[in-house]
Amino acid sequence: MFASASAPRCDRAIPSETGSAARRPISPTPFPPYASSALRATSYATEKGAVVVAIADTPISPVGQRVDIVLPAMSSGLSTQNSFVAAMAVANAVLNGVIGRLPEAMDRCGQIASLMNDWDVNVLKGEDAPDVTDESSVRVSIRRVVADEPDRFRAAREALSGLPMPVVLVGAGRGPERSCATGTAMYVSFAPPRVVVAIHPGSKTCHLMEATSRFSISVLGEEHLALAFDAGRSGQGSDKFADLGVTVVADEAGTPAMTDARLILWCRIISREPVGDHVLFIGEVETYDRSGLDDATAGPALVRQQRRYGSMGLWLSDEAPEGYPT
Repeated sequence: MFASASAPRCDRAIPSETGSAARRPISPTPFPPYASSALRATSYATEKGAVVVAIADTPISPVGQRVDIVLPAMSSGLSTQNSFVAAMAVANAVLNGVIGRLPEAMDRCGQIASLMNDWDVNVLKGEDAPDVTDESSVRVSIRRVVADEPDRFRAAREALSGLPMPVVLVGAGRGPERSCATGTAMYVSFAPPRVVVAIHPGSKTCHLMEATSRFSISVLGEEHLALAFDAGRSGQGSDKFADLGVTVVADEAGTPAMTDARLILWCRIISREPVGDHVLFIGEVETYDRSGLDDATAGPALVRQQRRYGSMGLWLSDEAPEGYPT
């Protein structure tokens, strides 16, 4: 919404149906805070004798009934995003036209409205959407991964980071030499139970995993946030668990894990495969401890998404029935 004491009226805009003389006073109707602020601004501008132009979804909206000119924002009503995008597009076109004194400003508004209608058809409705291989008609933001991209981590930062992942401590050890690294894990087989982790080949944890053919997975909880940060850095001593102040529990083979984890899996490596800048290790679970999951006082597990840590939050469904493994 904007106001001007000397702005001329535009024939293509829609004058308020009530007119300046019939503007309604602001009533105690419980509008949202942003709407109340808009109404107060409208009242102040009209008291100062300004011509008030508003962008609204309808001329009969609360703001629309208190202004001189209403610019309707094209909205299908299918999404608030569509409504906001339309409103901002109209505002941008009008402001550019007024500031630059361009007579074709309202023509630009019409062009934008047409584009928004196309956006509704191509993106929201789906059935008439174009083939995504036809880049000239795609309305969504699709980015291709470029092999020689100067920023080689761009796809990881913008795309892979969007995958929500559990945060785990991957551990390995050989005698007094022990190491661990913050990472993630997923299962790849139910029977036999097998999981996969990805480790940087230059890390001490990776070297110990390769030397012993074993590793552990300790699933972290939200109270382990500081540990997740610290374990993600390279250690200097021979025992990173001790350096981090982590209390260790080991399996019969001596593979270290974290005592107070939500879940501990001790695994025997059955496959190693270099993939890009990491090494994938598939491990078969031989022993495990789920006492942390069974503890009713334990908080949610720690997750990572969008390059930050978060809490898994609340359960949204009941536990799956027997017969469905996960």
